[in-house]
Amino acid sequence: MTAVRAHHGFVLARIYAFLLLAPLFFTFCLVSCSPVVPQKKSQEFGEDLLSVAFPTEKEGWDCGRWGTVLHTADGGETWSLQPTGTENTLCSICFVNSKSGWAVGEE
Repeated sequence: MTAVRAHHGFVLARIYAFLLLAPLFFTFCLVSCSPVVPQKKSQEFGEDLLSVAFPTEKEGWDCGRWGTVLHTADGGETWSLQPTGTENTLCSICFVNSKSGWAVGEE
């Protein structure tokens, strides 16, 4: 019985930690839809880009107007357009690692 209770305590502690830290993370990721200063203009894609995130030294993500999301795997030397399924402005992009991230924007 003690091992089971200890396990449940560990699980509850992790849930509480998530519930406390998740709002802080999302607050950090959400920013206004004003452009990054100075405003970047992608030469290749021609869209206004509003937010950039580099979860690793080489891998980066960029988002902006018209649902634009760009990805780089070489530190920004080349960028590739990623499908998003939206034409709404994406204001901010945030990644916790190279595979998990969020982009938020206007409705």
